[in-house]
Amino acid sequence: KVAGATQLALYAAAQAHATERMLWFLRNIDFAAGLGALVRRFRAGVGEIEKKRERLLSGEASAARDAAIAALVAEKVPADLAARIVDIPIAASALDATLVAERTKLDVIAAATTVFALAERFDLSGIRVGAQAIRATDPYERLALDRALAATDEAMRKIAAEVIGKHGPGEKGVADWIAAKGESLERTLKTIHGLASGTLNQAKLTVLGGLLGDLARE
Repeated sequence: KVAGATQLALYAAAQAHATERMLWFLRNIDFAAGLGALVRRFRAGVGEIEKKRERLLSGEASAARDAAIAALVAEKVPADLAARIVDIPIAASALDATLVAERTKLDVIAAATTVFALAERFDLSGIRVGAQAIRATDPYERLALDRALAATDEAMRKIAAEVIGKHGPGEKGVADWIAAKGESLERTLKTIHGLASGTLNQAKLTVLGGLLGDLARE
């Protein structure tokens, strides 16, 4: 039997993931085509990423996934359910990958390999976890936080499209893009990692979105 505290933690995690994805759609997608069209637009990408997850995760990310599943199983969560819960953020990456694929005319997996490689270089998973922990005290702070996250997401999609267009998809394309950018990008990466290393707040997230936006415009 799964302990009550574990169940509550899982409910809270499911709520956080659902809220984050709903906000993503509100920030990035026009609903004029209707929900049915949106489901058809993104469903294939989610399915592809779920099937080919092992191609997308680095060794470190795969080890972290296994550890997270093991931690839930230790709390008596069934292994299949634990894997599905841990894989929610991985499947959710299909949303950004779909938009990048549409921009670059590539398949979703090729776009996703680039999105994942960039996310690892910029430590975006850690940044998103930190962003979820920020508590807005009024509607205007919530709006500012949402706008900063939207700016970060859009900047990363533009960077992914640039990487693919100039250097090709995947980890090699990202590595070649970083090499081409040279020392200026290395300095920016150090600044971003510094922002992400401590407790993230709205001001840091705004600066982060600005730095990524500058990279996307260069």
